[in-house]
Amino acid sequence: MAKVDSTQYGSEPANEEPIKYDKNYWKKQFDNVEENFRQTIRRAEAATNKYEGNKDVDDRSTAYRSINLFHADSKTLERMLYGQIPSVRASRRYADPKDDNGRVAANIMERLLNNDLEDNGKEFSATMRNSIQDWLVPGGGFARVYYEAQYTDEPVIDPLTSMPMIDPETNEAMIEKKLVFQDAPVRYLHWRDVRWGWSRTYENLPWQAFRSYLTYQDAKARFSAEKAGQMQYEKQTTTDPEAAEQDPETDDKSLKAEVWEIWCKKTKKVYWYNENCRSLLDEKTDPLKLSGFWPMPPALISNATTSFYMYNPDYFYTQDLYLAVDRLEMRIGLITDAIRAAGVYDKSQGADIGRLMKETGENDLIPVDSWAVFAEKGGLAGAIDWMPIQELANVLAILNAEQQTAIGKLHQVTGMSDIMRGASTNQGAVSATERSIQSRYSSISIQDRQDETARFATDLLQLKAEVISIHFEAETILARSNILRTDDAKYATKAVELIKDTEDAEIRIKIQSESMAMADYAVLKQERTEFIQSMGFFVQSAQNLPPPLVPGALKMLQWGLAGFKGSSEIEGVVDDMIKTFEDQLKQPPPKEPNPEEIKNKNKMAEENLKHQNKMKELATSHQIKMQQDIADFKLEMAKLQASGVQDRELEKMQAVLNSMENNLQSANKLKEIYAQADVKLRAVGNDG
Repeated sequence: MAKVDSTQYGSEPANEEPIKYDKNYWKKQFDNVEENFRQTIRRAEAATNKYEGNKDVDDRSTAYRSINLFHADSKTLERMLYGQIPSVRASRRYADPKDDNGRVAANIMERLLNNDLEDNGKEFSATMRNSIQDWLVPGGGFARVYYEAQYTDEPVIDPLTSMPMIDPETNEAMIEKKLVFQDAPVRYLHWRDVRWGWSRTYENLPWQAFRSYLTYQDAKARFSAEKAGQMQYEKQTTTDPEAAEQDPETDDKSLKAEVWEIWCKKTKKVYWYNENCRSLLDEKTDPLKLSGFWPMPPALISNATTSFYMYNPDYFYTQDLYLAVDRLEMRIGLITDAIRAAGVYDKSQGADIGRLMKETGENDLIPVDSWAVFAEKGGLAGAIDWMPIQELANVLAILNAEQQTAIGKLHQVTGMSDIMRGASTNQGAVSATERSIQSRYSSISIQDRQDETARFATDLLQLKAEVISIHFEAETILARSNILRTDDAKYATKAVELIKDTEDAEIRIKIQSESMAMADYAVLKQERTEFIQSMGFFVQSAQNLPPPLVPGALKMLQWGLAGFKGSSEIEGVVDDMIKTFEDQLKQPPPKEPNPEEIKNKNKMAEENLKHQNKMKELATSHQIKMQQDIADFKLEMAKLQASGVQDRELEKMQAVLNSMENNLQSANKLKEIYAQADVKLRAVGNDG
């Protein structure tokens, strides 16, 4: 007989009341979630302790040594994933050439985001670095967007009298709230302070919650004195409050209460919950009104599976290899400490032998009593027996070799060997093809993480752009973008209206992964050198193409350019070149001049040339005459000076002579001008 399944099918079981999203409901949800998160948090704490180099009490002896490769590997990846503040590119969904309003709207949003990154770059970089570090160490990196606005109370002014308006009921000045500040900050969330409901994938998450800690005064100002009085205030700790061992020096000295901000996708509401309060602290309906509801983009998640949406640190899968390297390092430390000059000596020979290791300095000798007896017993060699060091040295060499093998295995498992070297582990020479494959595999190994980092930053700034579009005033957008001082000022008002209409704007935010990664200037130089060489060969080959084929050749160049990282900086130049050639092709060809126009042009040039020659002759004769006059005047001055004329008269004559010489210089310049004009006129005549 078949077993009857008691499961009911349908939207809701019969006779079941609708769900009440009250304090009791969320308490049950958090109780279930803590069970789901307990194992993950334990693994994340183990990875964090390893990264920070924390050791157990028994391991803090002088004999304990370790190599924190996990910290080194994580920091290397962190630097490769985020090395500088990114550059934001905003674009329209459809790049229509006649859509000036859309183009300016995208430009405004790009200005807003880039200006904010320039002004608050340290905060954004801290958010990104902390999120990436949590992704690489505990396994989950989180950040979210907020909306903040500040208002001030100001009296309502009567536009007719310019005086404050009076409320007839209260007989007091009417007050209105005036906006003074708006912001959409992006902030980091610690991995311990994020929870979500059970789901197999991110797309099906029922709710997400973010924890914050409030003092009594903060809770009273945010909620009420009654609810603030119901909360339990404790010290914050760096570890799980239930952990057996905690460091009291790292505790927060102020008492704070735990408050969860729960975003429920099903109800489109946000609830504020504290375990000790008798009811929910507050609830609001979709405060940000974002298209995807969540204020946080999909997190940076390590090793998530489709069985259960949860992060797991990379260290969990490689901890055995890390511990093996540490055990070998500890043994190497013990053997190294044991390798020293030590041994035993014949006590009957006296204490002088022991003084050899303690008292002697450089080039020193110790006197020995009864030298004949001492020499008869074999001297120093017969009185001392040294500890065997060679056996320990052999063991040390074996341990070092084993440790290098273990590190090699570890880097093969983690992919660090491919990322850092991109080279074969074989010591012999490799072919160019093999090197190319290894280099490509190295790029693939890190590219996936770089793309995920760029995706996370892009989603964060896309949420920020959406908050700006929905909540910012038009005046704030215009002022911060400074668009009114550009050539696109005439489109600014319509562009802002388009930004505020989020459904029609469809502005896309994009961040290139290479704009965040730390630049490898050697590789960058090599890539650009190769591109310039290839481009030079391409231009040389295409310079003899017919004009109609030039735009097509430039588009081929643009297609090849797209394969280079960072090519977006120069793609705009190629776009302008293509547009210039296309515009030239659209212009009508120049008209052929008729024979009559050519005849008139030649005649006019001939007349101008004759006139120019005449003027040149006049200038030459005038110049010769002035030179003769100056020579005669100088001769006359010499005669007068010899005859004893007064100095005052000579000064007057010298002034006249200076004026004549200045006129001569002007004549010379005029002659040069006529000569240049003659050359141009002759050239025109030859063209005709």
